[in-house]
Parts: sequence; structure tokens; C-alpha cells
Amino acid sequence: MRLPTLRGAVVWVLHSGALGDHVLIWPLIRALLRHGARVHLAAHAHHAHLASIAIDPDPALRAALVVHALESPRFNRLWVGECSDKPLAADLVLNFLCDEQTPAGQTWRRGASACFAGAAIRTIGMPGSRSRADLAGALDVAARGAIDPRPSSPDGPIVLFVGAGGQSKRWPIPKWLDLADRLRSSGHDVSLILGPVERELLPPGDLARAQDYGARTLGDLGDLLTLLRSARAYVGADTGPTHLAAQLGLPTLALFGPTDPRIWSPVGPGVRVLAPPSPCSMDWLDVSTVVAAVVAMQ
Repeated sequence: MRLPTLRGAVVWVLHSGALGDHVLIWPLIRALLRHGARVHLAAHAHHAHLASIAIDPDPALRAALVVHALESPRFNRLWVGECSDKPLAADLVLNFLCDEQTPAGQTWRRGASACFAGAAIRTIGMPGSRSRADLAGALDVAARGAIDPRPSSPDGPIVLFVGAGGQSKRWPIPKWLDLADRLRSSGHDVSLILGPVERELLPPGDLARAQDYGARTLGDLGDLLTLLRSARAYVGADTGPTHLAAQLGLPTLALFGPTDPRIWSPVGPGVRVLAPPSPCSMDWLDVSTVVAAVVAMQ
């Protein structure tokens, strides 16, 4: 993939995915910043804010990242092929929003061409796509987008995030509670965590069992970020908080079943993945295997 000269360039990144999908583009954004670009990120407002404060520990690098709420009228008008205001300065636009081969994508492209007049617009596909791999290669993301391991927090808890947005990706609640028991019996401080989505999606019986056991529901991404920054290690399924823990440099154990870690693995310096030989139910994974993996991370 050919890209404009990046040093001093203005690059817009437009992304609308869920938390895990969003965090997976952080290494790409970090690589752009380290190439000397000034990056404008348009994403869901809460994701954009999270990136602005947590994408990198270097304040100078964060200062070169400008964030925008994708929900604003300016960006909504692109979907009807219109530019609602004067064009925005841009040398390169990375479109993670839509496939330009579809009618909706073609309409969006007309609006984007007017809004980012003169910019090179590149459409980037999902993780595992050729366009994503080509962009990663062009930016040398493996090197320029990497982060250092986070310094250990020996007094912090091992955080167990016991949910996932998709039912098939959830490890059964009884196994989470068994894992917490075994870790605590070995002297580890353990925090069981649920997100707001889990309160709506978990079966009532599972939710009640987790809450009776002391699982805490976090209010928002700010609460999650604060907890992860104080944690010693993290364990979770293929879900957004797992990707965030990895991108914060935290020792992270990711539990996979039906999704392919070759495509969806969290990215970070302290990531370990437990996955079956081929995609299957989360029931494949026993508690003893997870306990051993957690101990090995310490």
C-alpha cells in the first residue's frame, strides 16, 4: 500500500467499531504518530476520549492526537454524500467505516471526497483482511506501534472480567467463580468485574451468582481504565476490556473458544492466549489450565 509522506502530514482515522475493534487500531494510530503525522481520530465519543488519554504514556505523542465524536452532524452527513461545512485539511484518510463497493459505501465516499478535498482516501477492512495487513506493513506497525510492558503493580489485584458481548465467547460463570476461589486460596488478591453490557446480556441466574460472589459492575470506561492501571494481571475472554488491558501493557491472559486468535488476539507485550486447536465452545477450557497460565504470568 502506497502512502503519502507521513512526517508533518495530517491523517484522519475514522472508525465506528466496538471497544475491542477500536483498541485493535491503537497500534496503527501509534505508528502514524511515531512517523511524525498529526492524527485526527473520529470514533464513538467514549472511545475517542479513551484513546486521547490512554493510547500512549508519552504526553508529547498524545498531544499530536486530536479526537472527534463520530456522532457529530458533520460525519453523519457523509452518509448522504454531503459535506455539511467547509472541507477539512487532510493528506490521508483511513476509512474503517464501510466497504466502498456497497451503495452506502459509495455514497459515503462522495461525501468524504468533498469533506476531505484533495486527500488520499484508503478503505481498510477488518482484522485479517489484506488491506489491514498491507497498512500494517506500510506503517511498520509491529515495531513503530508497539508498547513497552507496564511496570508491575505487585499490590494490585488479578482482574477477572467475567463477561463478553457474545454469548458463545463467554466462559461459564461457575468456572470463573472456581478460578477465583483457587487463586484466592493461593494468596492472590482477585477482583471479579462485569461491564454494563453484562448486566443486560447475562442470564439472570448467572448474573445473580456472580454478584452474590462479589462481582462488581463498572460504570464506564473511565472506571475500567482506573482499575486496569492498578491491576497486577488480567484474565478475560475475547472481549473489549481484554484488548484494552493488552494495549495498556498489562500481563493479559485471553481465553478463546469460537473466535480465531490468529485474527482477533489482543495485541500487547504481555499477552498470553489459551485457545483450542480449532474454534469450538468455551467449554473446552478447564479451570486448572487457566490457573496454571495465570501463575506462569506472575
